[in-house]
Amino acid sequence: MSKAKISSVWFVPIVAALIGLWMAYQHYSSLGPLVTITMANADGLTAGKTTLKSRSVNIGKVESIILSDDYSHTIVQARIDKPYAGMLVEDSQLWVVKPRVGRGGVSGLTTILSGAYIEVRPGVSDKLRDQYTLLQEPPLGDPDTDGIRLSLYSEGNKSVEAGTPVNYKGFEVGQVEQVSYNTEAARIDYILFIKAPFDDLIATNSKFWIQSAIQLKMNTEGLSVQMDSMESLLSGGVTFGFAKGENPVGRVASGDSFKLHVSEKEATEGNFERFVPVLMFFEESIANLGPDSPVEFRGIRVGTVIEAPYRKPIESEVMSKNGIIPVLVHFEFERWFDGSDIPTNEEWYAEMQEMISRGFRATIQTGNVLTGARYIDLDFYDDAAPVSEPLIQVAHNAGFKMMPSIPSGLTRMAEQISSIMKKIEQLPLENTVTELNAVLSNANRAMATFDGAAAKLDKILINEESDADLAATLEQLQKTLATYDSSSALHQDLRQTVQSLEHVLWELKPLLEMVNQKPDAFIFGGQVKDPVLKKDTTE
Repeated sequence: MSKAKISSVWFVPIVAALIGLWMAYQHYSSLGPLVTITMANADGLTAGKTTLKSRSVNIGKVESIILSDDYSHTIVQARIDKPYAGMLVEDSQLWVVKPRVGRGGVSGLTTILSGAYIEVRPGVSDKLRDQYTLLQEPPLGDPDTDGIRLSLYSEGNKSVEAGTPVNYKGFEVGQVEQVSYNTEAARIDYILFIKAPFDDLIATNSKFWIQSAIQLKMNTEGLSVQMDSMESLLSGGVTFGFAKGENPVGRVASGDSFKLHVSEKEATEGNFERFVPVLMFFEESIANLGPDSPVEFRGIRVGTVIEAPYRKPIESEVMSKNGIIPVLVHFEFERWFDGSDIPTNEEWYAEMQEMISRGFRATIQTGNVLTGARYIDLDFYDDAAPVSEPLIQVAHNAGFKMMPSIPSGLTRMAEQISSIMKKIEQLPLENTVTELNAVLSNANRAMATFDGAAAKLDKILINEESDADLAATLEQLQKTLATYDSSSALHQDLRQTVQSLEHVLWELKPLLEMVNQKPDAFIFGGQVKDPVLKKDTTE
């Protein structure tokens, strides 16, 4: 039997098939990985046209765009060129580049003609990844820039946006990269990036606060206005520094946390390590007196109100009956003592008790007429009432020392006026007026009698009437004059009336003298003479 021979015609399709397989192998072997990107919508993206870029270099293309099974979001599949497959790792970031108007200005204008594209920022992880969630906004900060990232937190309202610059003495040294709300801690968390070499300016005792674009200051020289750059005026900013008298202590590392204060004053003046807690009790309104309100002694700040009113439960019948309001304050030694002269708490308590025995009291005053802000003023008062022993026990039971208080100037003036009015009401004015009217009536009758006697005397002297008539007239005159004798009832009534009037005028004398010397005393109250402080020489 003869063997079947393969016709040479088959060589052509076989070679073609092998070439096709080789080409197919070459094509698929050259393809990069396929990644899945989840996004809210595919606005501006087109399958087979939209590209993936990194630093303006094409690294892939979108192959398909479909809806998720529940139609709640969009799923985009994109093919990455094989040479760039290593860019897609766990910490890589993807976002859509398109025209945007933000805090930093207008970006993405080049996409108006070329169309939107997906930007890829490679990560530093060594673990590959093929599924990503698209970022809604472009990430802030360049990963290749040297510097540190710090965490800030604030318990107030949100007042800083992502992209807000971080300034230091007029230089932009970083920016706020992220803003989020921490539901567990009930606060706002911020991520800041500080560029090198400015990161060397941050120390463990640095203070961060929100920068005010416009600062108004009013003093004895007038009103001064300080304004930062127009950019700061429009976008605001965050800045940092140190508390007054402090020097940098220790270096910080990425991830360290700091509190974001609302103002420079709060940041640089509200943090003192040495303080004495004292509980004060007030029998008047504490409206507009709250946390961070100053405590002053003759214009010098010596402490801060911590809690007004003090809300922890204090069981006291004395407080509930009189409506007394407790206020917790801190006496901050570092405000008026040098570091080497700061006394111990026991030494300060002993000194405070000695001052209290000399009339040292607290009172609430108005610090700003426009805003109504109030503060606690400390001073010596000669007419201070004795310290309430029950309130001392109440403070002791709460774990504090007690500082006694007196009513404010307006309250004291109102009490003084009320006391004077009560004394006037208690005077027997009605009886006095009645007695005075009776005296005047008797005086009128006496004068009429005297006039009649004088007329008769004239007739006697002129007509030379009989001695009997003269004797009768003289007898009548003696009776009339007797009514004015010191032992007569008329004289006694008149004397009592004059004494009552003199008593009324004596009660009104202090008020009249105060108004005569200082007409505005009804508004501001009288001045209290400052006692002369003497240095304690006892050892």
